[in-house]
Amino acid sequence: AEPKEQWLATQNLCPHKQARTISRGLVGVQPNGTLTVADPIYKTTYNLVTGEGISNPNFNLSTFKTKVEDGKVFVQVPPCSEMEEKMEKMIQESFKADGREYLAKKTGGPVDHMGQCLSKQKDLSW
Repeated sequence: AEPKEQWLATQNLCPHKQARTISRGLVGVQPNGTLTVADPIYKTTYNLVTGEGISNPNFNLSTFKTKVEDGKVFVQVPPCSEMEEKMEKMIQESFKADGREYLAKKTGGPVDHMGQCLSKQKDLSW
């Protein structure tokens, strides 16, 4: 039987050091079948399906629903305000767990494709 095609989506921001490195992560499978991704620089490991931190439970990835329509992969992300709030909280918790102080930085609105959210979102009828 052919393996089932599966698309998974996570944030690109490493919760450990706040570097945009997860997209270059090392994907693997644990002996128990858990799909994992490891930050290519710091090697912090995460459950690729749930986002839970494996090597350090204080650091977790946000994961997003995906679907395929007409050969295109769509990723459902929360509204910008919700995404920004969750990312800000995650960053604060990561800094605290690492024993560092975090000074918040506000984006002041939508950011480009290299950032997090854009103000125009298409309703994909999930």
